[in-house]
Amino acid sequence: MSHSWLFYDVESSDLNTVFGQIMQYASIRVDENWQEIDRTMFYVALTRDRLLSPEAMMVHQIPHHQQVSAYTEYEAAQRIYNEVNTPNTFNGGYNTLGYDDEVLRFTFYRNFLDAYTHGYKNGCQRFDLFPMILCFYHAASTAIKWPTREDRKPSFKLEHLNAANTLATGQAHDALVDVSVCVALAKQLSQDVALWEQALSAIGRRFYSGDQLYTMLDPRFSIDKRFGSVVFKLGEHSVYKNTSYWIRLDVQLIESIDDLRKLMVKKRAGDTRLVIESSPELLNEDLVVKNRVWIEHNMQIVAEYEQSLTTALYSMVDDLDVDAGLYAHGPFSPNEQKAIVAFKENPKDWYQMIHAQTPRLQGMMRRFIWRHYPDYFDAKTEMQYFEETMGLNRYRRDYRNRLHPTPDAIIARAQALIEQGPSEDHLHRLNALIQYVQQHFQVVDDAFCA
Repeated sequence: MSHSWLFYDVESSDLNTVFGQIMQYASIRVDENWQEIDRTMFYVALTRDRLLSPEAMMVHQIPHHQQVSAYTEYEAAQRIYNEVNTPNTFNGGYNTLGYDDEVLRFTFYRNFLDAYTHGYKNGCQRFDLFPMILCFYHAASTAIKWPTREDRKPSFKLEHLNAANTLATGQAHDALVDVSVCVALAKQLSQDVALWEQALSAIGRRFYSGDQLYTMLDPRFSIDKRFGSVVFKLGEHSVYKNTSYWIRLDVQLIESIDDLRKLMVKKRAGDTRLVIESSPELLNEDLVVKNRVWIEHNMQIVAEYEQSLTTALYSMVDDLDVDAGLYAHGPFSPNEQKAIVAFKENPKDWYQMIHAQTPRLQGMMRRFIWRHYPDYFDAKTEMQYFEETMGLNRYRRDYRNRLHPTPDAIIARAQALIEQGPSEDHLHRLNALIQYVQQHFQVVDDAFCA
C-alpha cells in the first residue's frame, strides 16, 4: 500500500519537552515520488501559565505575543494529531526522535489525545533524518556533501547541511524553512536506495540476536570510526520493554567488571542511536576479539551485572506535575478514554464529572479547563487556582525531576543575555519579555515568596 511522508518541525517556548509549548508548527506532505501534496504552517498562542525561555526566543525569534490568527494549544494539538495520524503516514523531520516527537507526545497527552498512535497504528510510523544521516556518513556515502567545522570535524547541523548542499533558502529555525530543507535532503539521500532503506529500517528495529555483534551509531562516538562502535547486546529491561543495554567492544581492553560498566550504553526503541549490521573488518579487530573472549570467560559476573541493570526500577518523582505523568502513569485506560470523550463533548459540566475520575484525570481536567475555558470557573475559584498553579511553579517537576522555571529565573536569564550586548532587535524582544513576565507572573510569584 502506498504511503506519504510528512516532514514536520516545531519551534517551542522551552527546550524542556514537558513544560515547553509549541509556538510554531510547519509540515510538508509528499508522496512516494517526493511530489508535494500539501503544506501547512501556523503559530500557537501561549497558554496563560506558559513562561517563554529567553534562550529559545533568541533562536526562533518568536515573541511571547502571537498574531490574532494563532491557534490555541488545544486546537493546534488536534490539528497536528490528525496530520501525523493520517493512515499510512511516515512522520518525522530532523532530530525529531531526539526532541520534536517528545514535544508532540506531551502536547497530545495534556490535551487528552493518544500520545503514541502516530508511531504504529493504521500504517503510520516515525522516522528521523538525523540518525539516518549518521548511517550515510558511517558508510562514507557520496549522496550529499559533508560540511565541516573549523576543527575539520563534520557538522551535522541542519543549517550547515543546507548551506553545503543548497537545499532550500530562508532563515534557519523557521519551522517551514527547516521542513523544506528536510524534504530536499531526504529526496537527495533516497537516491542511494540501499542505504536509505537500511537507515529507515534501523530506526524501527526492535529485535536483535543476543549472539551477534552489531555496530551502533552515535555522534558522541569517535570520529576515527565514523561515529560507529562495535557492540553486543547485554540484555533488555524486564519491566521497561523498550530499553536495552549494550557493551562497546572497540574502545578499550576489558579487564574487569568496572571496565565493562564504563562501556555500557543504554538504548531505547525508536531513539536516535541506530544499530546496524557490522562489517567483517570491524568484527575482526584485535581489541574486539580480545574483549569478546574476556566476556565469554567471565559469564557469571557479566550475568550478575546484566541482572542489576535489567531489574532496576526508576525512582518516583515527588511533586510530579500533572502535565508530566505520561511515562509514570502510561496511556489512558479504556475507562479513562470514555470519561475523556464525555468531558470533551461537554466541558461546561466538568465540575459535575470530575470527582468520579482517576486522580490524574482530575488534575488534568482541572488544568485543561483553567487553561482553555476559564469562564467555567467562578471568579473566586479561578483566581485561587491561578495563584496555586503559578505559585507552585517552583515545586512542579517533570519526569526527569527537573523543576519548572520560575518567573524570577526567566527574568534573571533574560537580564544575563542583555548584559552580553545583543542586537537591537534581540534587546527589544528581551526587554518586552521581562516586562510581560513582571506584569503577568511576578506578582503571584512574589506573593508566594513572602
